[in-house]
Formats: sequence, C-alpha cells, structure tokens
Amino acid sequence: MHGDEYMRELKIKIAAAAILASFVIVLSGCANKIVSNVIERRVEEKLPELIGRADSYEVKVHGGTVAMSRGRIQEMTITAAGVQAVDGLRIDVLRVFIKDIIADASTGEVKSLGSVRFTASVSEKSINDYFDKTDRKGIRIELLRGTLVAHAKPRVLGIPAAVRVTGMLVPDGGRLNLRIDKLKVIGVNVPSIAEDVVEKRINPVVDLSATSFSPKLESVEMLPKVLRVSGEAKMSGIVGSR
Repeated sequence: MHGDEYMRELKIKIAAAAILASFVIVLSGCANKIVSNVIERRVEEKLPELIGRADSYEVKVHGGTVAMSRGRIQEMTITAAGVQAVDGLRIDVLRVFIKDIIADASTGEVKSLGSVRFTASVSEKSINDYFDKTDRKGIRIELLRGTLVAHAKPRVLGIPAAVRVTGMLVPDGGRLNLRIDKLKVIGVNVPSIAEDVVEKRINPVVDLSATSFSPKLESVEMLPKVLRVSGEAKMSGIVGSR
C-alpha cells in the first residue's frame, strides 16, 4: 500500500471512529435525559402528598444513567413555589436538596436518603397574611436588612397601648422567635409588661415544626421584604413511598 493510500485510509478510519464516538455520546446523553425525566415526573406526582399544596413544583435529578436506572440517585433538587404550610402560612419559595438516594428500581420505593438540606423564603406579606388568620391579627411586621420591626396595639393591664418593637429572629428548632432589642410604648408607663405581652403574642413569628419536611432551622437572613431560612430537613415521609 502506497503512503498516500495508507494515509487516506487512516483518515477515513479516524473519521469513522469519531462519528461513532459522537453517536455513542449522543445516545448516552439521550438515555440519561430519558431516565432523568421519568424519575423527575414520578417525584413531582408525589410532592403534594409529601410537602403539601403548592403553586408549582420542579424536580431535577443528577447521576449516572446506569446508576439511576438501578435506583441510585446522586442528587435531587426540589423547587416549590407558593407552598401552603401550616395554619395558612405561605412559603414563597422552598428548595430541598437531597443527596445519595437509594430506591428499589422495580417498585420505585425509596429505601434511604443521605443528607437533606433546605432553604425557604417567606415574604413580609406572607407573614402578615398569616398573622391575620391567627390570634395575632392586628400585629404588623416589617422586614428590613438584619432587623424585624413589629407594630402592635395590645391591651396592657386593661389599657390600650401602641407598641413598636425591633429585634432579630432567632432559630429555635423548627421555629423562628423574635428577640426584642428595642421597645417603644405609648399609653402605659410599664414598658417591661408591654414587652412581655408582645413577645408572647408574636412568637413564634414563623413555625415550620409541624410541616411534613420537619426542619431544623440553622440560620436566618433578614432582607428587605423577605426572610430566608436554611437548615436540615428530615423528609421522613419520602422513605417507604413509591
């Protein structure tokens, strides 16, 4: 075989190998997408039962095609908007991050979960709407950067008083409590009593302890008009579900 013919044949073989490799990569990508879509759709169907009613859900899974087809999912991200939590509290955006999920590939039953983390955003409006549905009606909160301001008109020793408090939100298990830093009272001469009345009425400001994802709140960030909390979630209801 002459040198020119050899080089021409070698180029043809290299081109054919490249085309075959590209074809395999495309097929692999398609297979991964198909498997991912099936899992994501099945999880989305279960979320109203596992998390609660919401305006929308989005599920994304990550992992190898073969591993996922065998029930091993490396990571799953759930994003829910407008979640109806407990007692009328609306979580504006909830994101749950689950790692190392093991499921029965034949039945879809979830056997175990690795770490489960979450972040939740709750707006100032959602908290005030929530207060209106509970015995805290009449209390109004403002969310500023790093500070919560609450306005209330409680009766202190039978006397109506106008109270303005500022403070920080402190995680306590699945709850956020207001720790009062400053207090301004108009109408009574015993501000310490007014502080106790307001503190008992307003706390917990947010209570997620009875939600299905059983969170342990670890941090809170207060921003203008919205607060963001993050921590660990149990999602115990997902284990054993199909």
